[in-house]
Amino acid sequence: MEDKLLLEIGYELIHLVDKPNGELLEGISNLRKQNPHIPQIKITDDISLEPCEISINKEKHKLNKNDNLVSQILNLIVQYVEEHPAVRA
Repeated sequence: MEDKLLLEIGYELIHLVDKPNGELLEGISNLRKQNPHIPQIKITDDISLEPCEISINKEKHKLNKNDNLVSQILNLIVQYVEEHPAVRA
């Protein structure tokens, strides 16, 4: 199955996907259980992004370091899927 979403993360966000404390991986898993239309997501790092920036299918988003980073990313994923029905699972 081809991943319909590519989530690229800046280097300051890598700790969110590192095991064993990969908060983002757990958050995505829970999100997909609650919202079955969220497709599989491939996550990579991208040094061309700002340290605290993400890209969802090449759409860049700067995150606020003072807010919960995982929540911001999960909300952006949901927003992206709602705005781009073609990527739905």
